[in-house]
Amino acid sequence: MGIIRLLDTATTNKIAAGEVVSDPASVVKELMENSLDAGGTRINVEINGGGTASIKVSDNGCGIAPDDMEKAFIRHATSKIKGFDDLDNVATMGFRGEALASIAAVSKVSLTSRAKGNYEGFRLTVEAGIPGKPQSVGCAEGTTVEVVDLFYNVPARRKFLKSPGRETAAANEVVTRLTLGSPHAAVKLKNSGRTIFETYGRGLISAISSVLGRDTAEHLIPVEKHFKEWSIYGFVSSPFYTRSSRRFQYFYVNSRWVANRNFRYVLDHAYRTLVPKGRYPIAVLFLETAGPFIDVNVDPTKNTIRIKDEKTVLDLIIDSVRNSLLDNRENKRIYTPAPAVLTKSSNKNNSFFQTSISTELLPETNTSRKQGYDAGKPVEDTTGSGGNLPVHTHEDSNKYTAGIEEDTGSPFKVLAQLAGMYILYEKDKDLYIVDQHAAHERIRYESIKKRKLIEARQLVIPQTITLSPSQAALLEQLEENMARAGFQFEHFGGNFIVLREIPVELSSSSTEAVFLELLELTDSNLGSVKNLEEAFLMSLACKTAVKAGQILTIDEMENIVEELSLCQNPLTCPHGRPTTICLSEGMLLKEFKRI
Repeated sequence: MGIIRLLDTATTNKIAAGEVVSDPASVVKELMENSLDAGGTRINVEINGGGTASIKVSDNGCGIAPDDMEKAFIRHATSKIKGFDDLDNVATMGFRGEALASIAAVSKVSLTSRAKGNYEGFRLTVEAGIPGKPQSVGCAEGTTVEVVDLFYNVPARRKFLKSPGRETAAANEVVTRLTLGSPHAAVKLKNSGRTIFETYGRGLISAISSVLGRDTAEHLIPVEKHFKEWSIYGFVSSPFYTRSSRRFQYFYVNSRWVANRNFRYVLDHAYRTLVPKGRYPIAVLFLETAGPFIDVNVDPTKNTIRIKDEKTVLDLIIDSVRNSLLDNRENKRIYTPAPAVLTKSSNKNNSFFQTSISTELLPETNTSRKQGYDAGKPVEDTTGSGGNLPVHTHEDSNKYTAGIEEDTGSPFKVLAQLAGMYILYEKDKDLYIVDQHAAHERIRYESIKKRKLIEARQLVIPQTITLSPSQAALLEQLEENMARAGFQFEHFGGNFIVLREIPVELSSSSTEAVFLELLELTDSNLGSVKNLEEAFLMSLACKTAVKAGQILTIDEMENIVEELSLCQNPLTCPHGRPTTICLSEGMLLKEFKRI
């Protein structure tokens, strides 16, 4: 007897659903794409409980006739293509006919629709892939799909979902991509009843302003060019208005958002020499071509496409962006704060400023040390890089040297600061090199972790900050952590917050940039740590630690070395990078051929 068997329909549907429906964000994507394909110009998206409780997408599109309602839930049934030849000229977001069938196989679905020209609407419910019969209801023209209890019948899939906040953030990002890619449509996004953003179908710059913020829209440069079979249009940000990640870069091919690393690489190339390392421009760029030059039938998610002669497209992106940047080079307003670097103070006991060490936030020690810290003054920016700074030796500061040598109980001797980044000190005839940022990051991390609250100060003028939808979702989870870290804020409707208090370590001039980068860092750190609180602590320690390029006095370097030695894990920063390397006396003797 053979061992090969045909699987039943319910099993095959659940297996196939795994290719299309991997998480709540993928459900939102498929439903919103259906609304756009139906010609919807007003689309509402509501997400509750991270998307597993319910997802509701409604539109004013063409609607579905009652005779087609049951067919819509049959796998590979679609109105968007008729045969194989149509795949060469796909003009819709979807075309595979798998979305509704896949969603219905792992959830409870309610479909309510009224086709244009009809006076009566109908509702169809589907549970675990089994449809009922359409029932007559009163409703507006268009379609509403509500998905409840996602993965209720696939517990293994539900077990591997992220937290509700993280799933909401991912779903918000999907809505953001589709909204920016369809600026003609008015879209409203809600999370648990709270409006995250609303666009009005008034064009691309209006959509960018509503979704990414008015400040972002005011710093964009238009891009437009035609070459061979391709054309490009959209906006990129000024070189002086950048972000710490590539999250705010959106690329579309024939209005379809695509994940293409090469596009991001050539965008970086276009900005080469214009932005500092670790900073990335904002971009919303559309590439248009005829159907035969692309293949969208590559993977079930339709996020990846093949491009015929991709080099032509990459060259077009570089040339068009570079030309736009050159044409707008007179725009020199700088909004991205430079790295904080200290100026030399005339008072040795008053020379370490706000983003550096505050002794109030460091663990107490029994070792006597110089008090070279003042957390009550703002950082002065004097240079953007410490890579070319000279070595600062203790011979340059004789007034400090005597004090250090007389300091009873001090087991080491600070020698110099190298390149504005490294502390050199001698101990037991060995030479130690300390990465000042990594070391102080470890000190700050352990100090913050021990404290329940961080001292805050009130802003004289509260700051209004615009968040992206994914940042808004992340901030909901971080409110308690932010409060303990000294940030006090209020929601101001939509994706706006009003910041009223900040940690004493931060300068008022860089509050918004640090706040947003703290969210981005926390999000990126989640990939390497177990929980959200740990990711936040790592990010806060990083943002409040001394920076590479900050010139330190001997007192300040000595305090960093002492505090680092008292840490529970002094050898690495919270991200696992080494804080210190040692060149032993024996190694030096060997290198200089003395032994």
